[in-house]
Amino acid sequence: MIRLRRQRPAAGFSLLELLVVVALIAGLAAVLLGGFRRGDRAADLHAGQAALSHLVALGRTRAVATGADTRLLVNFETESGRFLRFAVLQGERGGGWETLATATFPDGIYVVPGNTDLPAGLFAPERAWTKPDGGDFRSALLTGEMTTATVDAARAETWIGFGFSSLGNLKRLGLGPPPTGDRDLIVATARIVPPPQRAPGGAPIQFDNPVAARGLRVSAYGLAVPLGGREGL
Repeated sequence: MIRLRRQRPAAGFSLLELLVVVALIAGLAAVLLGGFRRGDRAADLHAGQAALSHLVALGRTRAVATGADTRLLVNFETESGRFLRFAVLQGERGGGWETLATATFPDGIYVVPGNTDLPAGLFAPERAWTKPDGGDFRSALLTGEMTTATVDAARAETWIGFGFSSLGNLKRLGLGPPPTGDRDLIVATARIVPPPQRAPGGAPIQFDNPVAARGLRVSAYGLAVPLGGREGL
């Protein structure tokens, strides 16, 4: 579920801004309705994909429209209950970050991280976690720096993510060079791992089926294309 944060009253909306909003709503509806025709789990995967698509499009549009950077963060706090299931879009404002929208993914649907400090047991060992091209089954766009932020919580938490520059191009959370080429963002099914079954410092969830996945391919210019199933990744 996506929640947009109310912004301070402005002088009005330009025609371009209204058209962008209409396009975002239409795109979100198209992806969601496509998923609902298939079944509960397929619909949940489509909903997760749609939420990511919406946040990416909104983040890029906001950055270009305001001339200020935006960033999309995915929760990476293993003890928070929101691990890889809660995302937030923030815009730079007055030297800090303002929350623009948040998204909670459907039950059993999580964002697949990149290869950055992964907790033990995150991927079921009996499965082959590779893409059809032989690459790792990971969100390449989420491989990089982590950050801490306090979002709808009593304390700061750890997040992974990426940003958009004022030109709409991808950028890293830190000071490194911007990502190049196309990068994947993946959502997939996972099961909750009860605390007694977790390894020390282990993940609270476990991705269980690389076939049950959808995602986006995001270019260095911040433009996203939806990907259908593992074969499309």
